[in-house]
Amino acid sequence: MQPIVQANNVCRHFHGHKVLHELSLTIERGEVLALLGTNGAGKTTTLRLLTGELTPNRGSVLVKNVDINLHPEKAKQHLGYLPDTPPLYTDLTVDEFLTYVARIRGTDKKQTKSRLKEVKTFCELNNVSTRLIKKLSKGYQQRIGIAQAIIHKPHAVILDEPTNGLDPTQMQEMRDLILHLRKDAGILLSTHQLGEVEQICDRVHLLKQGQTVLSKKISELQQVNTIALRFIKKAPINDIQSNDEIGNIKFIDDNTLRINPKGSPSHDHLDALKNSLLAQSEANNWGLVEIYDVHDTLENIFINEVLRDKA
Repeated sequence: MQPIVQANNVCRHFHGHKVLHELSLTIERGEVLALLGTNGAGKTTTLRLLTGELTPNRGSVLVKNVDINLHPEKAKQHLGYLPDTPPLYTDLTVDEFLTYVARIRGTDKKQTKSRLKEVKTFCELNNVSTRLIKKLSKGYQQRIGIAQAIIHKPHAVILDEPTNGLDPTQMQEMRDLILHLRKDAGILLSTHQLGEVEQICDRVHLLKQGQTVLSKKISELQQVNTIALRFIKKAPINDIQSNDEIGNIKFIDDNTLRINPKGSPSHDHLDALKNSLLAQSEANNWGLVEIYDVHDTLENIFINEVLRDKA
């Protein structure tokens, strides 16, 4: 199936400084893709390129197989966008603003009325229809931001920090809204909330200094690829390092080690390694009292990738 949005080897420079280098990603229908990275990693530039606000120095961005820089109006018909600050005219009422957005999106008068009704119900805005936007809470304003992004029924919706500044209840409501939204569209979510990513996202795309360092499904990241060993006495790290199947070892505490096998081990490979270590323990009297799988959190993966290669 053709991706809704496809970035192909996109590069972007500012005043000779390379901000994005060979970025390639896709947004697929029915999924939520998380765009992650520290401040300055290139996330905002990526969003501006995907929405046609910026043009790449090299590469292309296709929306429904249409180049957004060659045919911006045609491509943008399929996109909805909520930037980190919702683009609201706060002196208008909710109905006035959403009607205005629908009309400039090319929706005719009859369709505008029906779409207004639909998005207000979807975003739970019916009870504030006639209120001025500036009088509403941050949570409601974020909902209006979602409503303006989807009023023209886009195939892809790009959301930049949609839960930023919300209280815990509002954050959960926004996550529920995103999960409902994915039924009819592909979603790109840029966020710093890693717990949020684990809850609602299907894939992760991690940027570091303008380059992709990780692009995987959440289900792949949650697979066990690390084990821990706990000993009755100080862990015999030197002896364990002699095992050819061991990649790297870290101390959790004096008596407990965390072990990463070499490569990308299968479940059977991990079981074989555990049996090998148990046999070594018995043969050498290591005092091994427990061996167990370790599930890496997205936070640990994020930190490890960001800090990799740093002195």
